[in-house]
Amino acid sequence: MSAPFVTTLRTGGRTIDVGATNGEQVTIRVQLHDAWDAIAVVTNLDEPVRAIKVNALQALDVTATSHEDYFIKLNGNLIFDEAKSLRQVGATDGSIFFIHLRRRRAVR
Repeated sequence: MSAPFVTTLRTGGRTIDVGATNGEQVTIRVQLHDAWDAIAVVTNLDEPVRAIKVNALQALDVTATSHEDYFIKLNGNLIFDEAKSLRQVGATDGSIFFIHLRRRRAVR
């Protein structure tokens, strides 16, 4: 299976595997909004959204704050229940998730 084109944009070739290898494998793109940094994630549709967010933040070297300080969106919609699986929130192969800080940062 080849990765969807959208998952290769601005990822620098970086890919991480999250979760079990059984089930339907998909490649999604996770982008950190503030840094415009992105990573491709190979996972299955039964993985919880929280696992994707936590692993992506670690891979993108976001260590200053807790993963609870961030929220995640799919198709512009905030995902309130991060315990839901990717399948339950409507993710498909090539989906793009955006991670945002919950609070705005002061501009100096």
